[in-house]
Amino acid sequence: MATPPAVESVHATIAPADTLIAERRALYSLAVELLCPDMGEVTDDLLDSPPVRYLVGEALAGRAGITRRELIDAREALGATRSAHGLPVIADDRAHVPLTPLLQIIQTQPGLRMLTSGRRFEQAFSIVEQGVLLAQKVSPGLVEDLLAHVNLFAVLDPDTSQGLASASSRYFPGLVLIDAPATPIEVAEGLVHEAAHQKFFDFAITRQFLGLESDTAEEFVTPWSNKSWPMEQTVAAWHAYTCMHRFAADAGVTGGHCAVGPGSLLPKAAERAAELGRWLVEHAELLGEDARVLLKGLLALPELPHRETAHAAFAITGRLAPDPIVRLGRRMAGGRGIVARTVSPLELYWIDPDAADVLQLIGDQADELDVDELVSRLTEQWVVSPEVARDRASTGLRGLLHWQLIRSS
Repeated sequence: MATPPAVESVHATIAPADTLIAERRALYSLAVELLCPDMGEVTDDLLDSPPVRYLVGEALAGRAGITRRELIDAREALGATRSAHGLPVIADDRAHVPLTPLLQIIQTQPGLRMLTSGRRFEQAFSIVEQGVLLAQKVSPGLVEDLLAHVNLFAVLDPDTSQGLASASSRYFPGLVLIDAPATPIEVAEGLVHEAAHQKFFDFAITRQFLGLESDTAEEFVTPWSNKSWPMEQTVAAWHAYTCMHRFAADAGVTGGHCAVGPGSLLPKAAERAAELGRWLVEHAELLGEDARVLLKGLLALPELPHRETAHAAFAITGRLAPDPIVRLGRRMAGGRGIVARTVSPLELYWIDPDAADVLQLIGDQADELDVDELVSRLTEQWVVSPEVARDRASTGLRGLLHWQLIRSS
């Protein structure tokens, strides 16, 4: 596999890091507003907190409710952190309490703990500082892009980690853990690996990454471990290995100029990224549009296999009304919108600018809105012909009706 292009540049063609983070915060903000109406002001600091995002995720999944006090306590319960060149590192034993669910998720055996103080922590922290600096020096653009999605870092106690080199979980987004390192390159590898997963998580919850039929795809069977991965896990692994391949090339690991330990994945990253990439190209028609952009860009392909996008004829007629349980949230730069269906559990959707315009016009009416009147207003708003307005409105209405965000009569 050839050295990939600048990964951060391909990421930016989908959305720059600051845009992606703003969209993620907007999504969590709407969720908090609807799930916890007495919350009051919601700060970026609160929305970025991994324990807070864990609680919001549990509430969105319908597994638990949340209260204002719980969210505030979750943010503050982590205690003190230390900065390793801008990366907040947990340095307080109290953090074990709010992070207990995470440690139980990732542990290979019961009893997993973190190093948070004392001589061994200080030794590990010093190596972490060196590792962060190494990563930033070797691949400055890539590391800046990935670390924008990491809000917290922790060091695992090697006496309890059972050889777990690094870990992160979609249930606690924004938090990366690594085993107590022996060398700076171990830290750098763990950061790139796990931060790539955090970047992917933010893509997955804000962009079109999986097609509607992606769960029907055959699973990828890893040649190196004979494990079966569903489509989403395969895309996430390919993205992480691609980022590690880029870092390995920059660091000289690929060319044999930088020594790594026997457990390092850096020497294997290129081969595994290529293997995963080939499989994804063969199944590209099941990916969402943004995942296709990522795949095409990182593999430097001129084209991907044709994606079947034809739909049955969809004629819009009659009268339209918003569902009373639907709430249009914030419109982002570029016009995309977040929509909530206030059912239990709460459902959140991203809709494109045209669909957001359609929903906003329908929602502004005290009564139902006739389709012809909708098209007339969109013609004026979009400054296009009635035929173009009807075609664009039809595309937006198809999704709005599919997700039951509007009603037709």
